[in-house]
Amino acid sequence: MASSLLPTEIITEILTRLPVKPLLRFKSVSKPWYFLIKSPNFIKLHLTNHPNHHRHVIISHTTLSSAAIDDLTFSELDHPLKPIKKEDTLNYFPEPPGIELLGHSNGVVSISNATKTSVFLYAPATRTRRHVPPSHVPYPDDFVVFGFGFDGGDYKLLRIIQCRESHCHVKFYNEAKIYSLKEDSWKWVHDMPYFLLYKDCHGVFVNLGFHFIVTTDEFDSRFKYIARFDIRTEKFSLIELPGYEDEFGVSKLVLRELGGRLCVMVNYRSGFGADLWVMNEYGKKESWVRLMSLEIRPRFSEVRPVVFSNDEKRVLLLIDNCQLQWCDLRTEDEKVKIVRTSALLAQSFDAGVYVDSVVSLDDWSNDSQGKHKNK
Repeated sequence: MASSLLPTEIITEILTRLPVKPLLRFKSVSKPWYFLIKSPNFIKLHLTNHPNHHRHVIISHTTLSSAAIDDLTFSELDHPLKPIKKEDTLNYFPEPPGIELLGHSNGVVSISNATKTSVFLYAPATRTRRHVPPSHVPYPDDFVVFGFGFDGGDYKLLRIIQCRESHCHVKFYNEAKIYSLKEDSWKWVHDMPYFLLYKDCHGVFVNLGFHFIVTTDEFDSRFKYIARFDIRTEKFSLIELPGYEDEFGVSKLVLRELGGRLCVMVNYRSGFGADLWVMNEYGKKESWVRLMSLEIRPRFSEVRPVVFSNDEKRVLLLIDNCQLQWCDLRTEDEKVKIVRTSALLAQSFDAGVYVDSVVSLDDWSNDSQGKHKNK
């Protein structure tokens, strides 16, 4: 690096503007380039220089597939939860099919098997993975939700388990634990002092916090809030929802992150439509703005926002967990583009987003954890 014709700062600036694939090849150019490209500062700069580029839609069903946002032609990923064929066994019964998408952050996604007993962190761009140490799930059939995010120096995975009296041996079972990739271990944190409302909605990571739809009364779900878990203070707090209309009754509230902002899709009962609300100033109730109202024919049960287009003029919607559809925010024309899925997706699926990054989970091995702690 010292003998280069260009200053290190210029080389770094050029490299951080390149796609991931050539950068992975350039790691073999020289030792200085290898250590530069794998350094935390370089990874951060690379993500900063590509805020809206190299984003991919990822869908989870019996396997894991992805596609570029501007293309949406899906192909299967080489993910860690692929079933292993046992050639020496005539009767091979794999575990129940289905992969849960727990969250995504900083180029890494978190996934689990259907029973949520096997959890992985997975970086699709570098094809690296980390098996999260098992942690007993006492009541897998009740509320078991996760939140996944990056706090600037460590990847964190929150797990909340809640079980009502009718499903467990105690009046109300409630636990919260958080996994640190840097420490490669779980630890107990304060239990959530609220009641989760949806079993199939994992935490949404915005502004260094995981967000869940909750109630404050176990037996009264009329008054709903957003619960926030701060990954730095490890404390829970409440955020108020927007003042949406409840004339037709609300069937489901779905939280998402769009363009770095906290959003909520309000789904109304009997397929009467849905409203998408965006919080423009985090934590301020008065900053909630209704971005669009949807009426789709034939009627639907649930709509989930997935991602903004690169120009933020369209939003990709997941409709009834079986169809992806673009909606033009300028005309509110929900028929702008229908995403045709292949035979592989002739089933229900979930959808999320990840960004290509040079982050490698191999660099978080036990031998290198001390180095990460000192940075």
